Amino acid sequence: MEIGFSERVCIIILMKNLIVTTKADLDTGNFTKCGEIFLLENFAAEFSRIKHEQFDTIYFRSHFSIPETLPNVFATEIDTVSRDFARNYFIDNTKTCAEIIDFEDKWQQYQIFRELMPETWRFRDAPKDEKLIYKKRISSRARGVAFSRDEVLDGENWIAQRKMEILCEMRIYIICGEIFPLASTKSNKTETQKVKILEIIRIANEEIEFAKKVAKMTPKKDFLGIDVAKTQSGLFLIEANRSPSFASFYKLSGINLAENLYKGVAKELFT
Repeated sequence: MEIGFSERVCIIILMKNLIVTTKADLDTGNFTKCGEIFLLENFAAEFSRIKHEQFDTIYFRSHFSIPETLPNVFATEIDTVSRDFARNYFIDNTKTCAEIIDFEDKWQQYQIFRELMPETWRFRDAPKDEKLIYKKRISSRARGVAFSRDEVLDGENWIAQRKMEILCEMRIYIICGEIFPLASTKSNKTETQKVKILEIIRIANEEIEFAKKVAKMTPKKDFLGIDVAKTQSGLFLIEANRSPSFASFYKLSGINLAENLYKGVAKELFT
């Protein structure tokens, strides 16, 4: 049965959400408004005080900015929460450390999004005489990028991707299958320049339709931040982030995407 707007607002207010993350998560402040924060670094103290019946949803925020906060560092803790909270709804239908890592693996993403991404190879299979960019399969965001084959020391954990002439790179958000109409534009990662957010734009129909293809390929994901490159040859998916950061988006737009996420989840659970 469809519920009205006012009833949905009441449900969102009453819905109890647990956000499992790390101290490095820049979006913690945004999620504080939507639920209770559980820091994996404080696992022993945190886990003893919470019970699964206190919450409606669990969200594993997997922060990838530094190696010390990669999910495998907290594999035991994540899987303990998963086991003890098995009856709860997990955001993204992602319940274990293995599931988190599997989706963030860039080679595994290529198996899902092959038709939307630039040509990609395992490092060992990549042609040696072409202009390629090299990425860690599980990277610490933009830190796991190399522009020369000689920079890669452990090829087993890397992919190679055909280099594109990017006119514009943007982060588009998909929330419970819906394409958010605003996106952030990003500077390109180069050998001398770090990635940074430039501005907030309203995306065109071309980008919306492209993002819909991604959403159709990932129907069980509640919240994705997809990095899309606009080139002379069209649009290409660079990668999909299951636990996207949006602190800069919030700073520039004043829009808290965490609130939009839980509105979408409430609609899914109670309609």
